[in-house]
Amino acid sequence: MTASVRMTSEQHSQLMSHLFPGDGCEAVALLLCGRRESGPRPVLVVRKVVPVPYESCSIRTPDRVQWSTDVLDELIPEIWKSNASVVKVHCHPTGFDRFSAIDDLSDGELALSFEGLFDEGRMHGSLVLLPNGRIFGRTLQDGKIGDDLGLIFVAGNNIDLWSRRSVRERDDDKRTQQAFGPGTVKVLNSLQVAVIGCSGTGSVVIEQLARLGVGGFVLVDPDHVEHKNLNRILNATFEDAEQGIAKVDVCRRTIESLGRGQLVHLIQLSLLKSDSPRWDLKVDRDSNATISPSVWRTMGCQAHFFVRGGRIIWCDDHTK
Repeated sequence: MTASVRMTSEQHSQLMSHLFPGDGCEAVALLLCGRRESGPRPVLVVRKVVPVPYESCSIRTPDRVQWSTDVLDELIPEIWKSNASVVKVHCHPTGFDRFSAIDDLSDGELALSFEGLFDEGRMHGSLVLLPNGRIFGRTLQDGKIGDDLGLIFVAGNNIDLWSRRSVRERDDDKRTQQAFGPGTVKVLNSLQVAVIGCSGTGSVVIEQLARLGVGGFVLVDPDHVEHKNLNRILNATFEDAEQGIAKVDVCRRTIESLGRGQLVHLIQLSLLKSDSPRWDLKVDRDSNATISPSVWRTMGCQAHFFVRGGRIIWCDDHTK
């Protein structure tokens, strides 16, 4: 399994500002993350950036930083309460684009510390930020250094991503490259796109994105195909209308028929306030989200997770 890390452009800017103060020396920060560990592509999603004060570092040179874990100790109650994962981030002011031998030693010790603090084997990580803003990293799990991260994703007004995933390009990708330039296929394959509404507009958007090679989809629509939909939902058939096939299933069938191996998650519930049943979103004082009804209580819901107190719980059996 190849994991990824996602953050906002604001969080990325926080890291750039703290890790590159202008003195040419390494610095460090911690990230508190939500996570999804099930499925073929585990994800760490940054919730909070915690800069480690420069004065808490006993050593800061252009190729080494040694920091006090007192900052981590202070965060333990918050980490336990939110079930967060922890990602260490430090910089390479020289632009060195690989983990150094010192990094290997430091991350090995940190992985053991994480395993001692959180003995259930949750996934953590280690990132390196370069002066040009690029990030690379690896997981820390089960008391040892894990695999390289396959993708770092930064979302803002623009989308920046750095991918180490290999992509097998197909003959039908050549036209995409000709239109949008080299590397486009790899970028599109790294994306997972949510489409809310799978009817006249959504079905067209989904098919175009699938043919362009987007790597994964989350399709949201509560409705089923009716005869009145057949003139506008791409690939919907008379038989689909007769059987009342879910619109999300029709779109999934279209994606899978292309043979690209794209990931597809279905959510067959409404997000509109006026509908029933629907999902309601509540946020507590600590900015932790709860979505209700929870999936495990919803008969026939095709979502694969529920959210409670900021935690994403993925379900193998979603019919309970």
